[in-house]
Amino acid sequence: MFTERANVDVRYVAFVDMGRTTAAPLDNTLIEDGAVTHVGINQIGRYPVHMHHLMGPVNEANNGYQFILVGNSVENGAKWGIAVHNSHFGLVDGNVVYDVEGAGIITEEGNERENVFSNNFVVKIGTIIASIYEPTYGGVAGAGRVFRILCQPANCLTRFAC
Repeated sequence: MFTERANVDVRYVAFVDMGRTTAAPLDNTLIEDGAVTHVGINQIGRYPVHMHHLMGPVNEANNGYQFILVGNSVENGAKWGIAVHNSHFGLVDGNVVYDVEGAGIITEEGNERENVFSNNFVVKIGTIIASIYEPTYGGVAGAGRVFRILCQPANCLTRFAC
């Protein structure tokens, strides 16, 4: 998980058999008054690659991206391969996601803006959603999202902007 002001530039890394959150119903650990009251077995947010509320480094010159994921592979991931959650101005390019339980690449809240998803390949994923415009768990309705050359068997989109 990359979060807050992390300086994220991850290129050509293999994420294999990573991620603990599965596609089963969530079961989070509960803490009340400083004591653990329930030990969960499917904690939310533990994905192989997770950009979580990432602001990136302070970039006064406003040049470049807040985070970069280029040429990586995710294989045998639980739930989602690459999750972008309330993170903006990122580049997700040339990645391969193979054999994950849920979505290969997802914007988690649907409010993620000005990210560029380009030249990625996603294959052998689990649950198929009915519409990419569904606002729950990764909807892409609204402005500020750019998808270029998304390839998934039986669903290849080219130069598609939402």
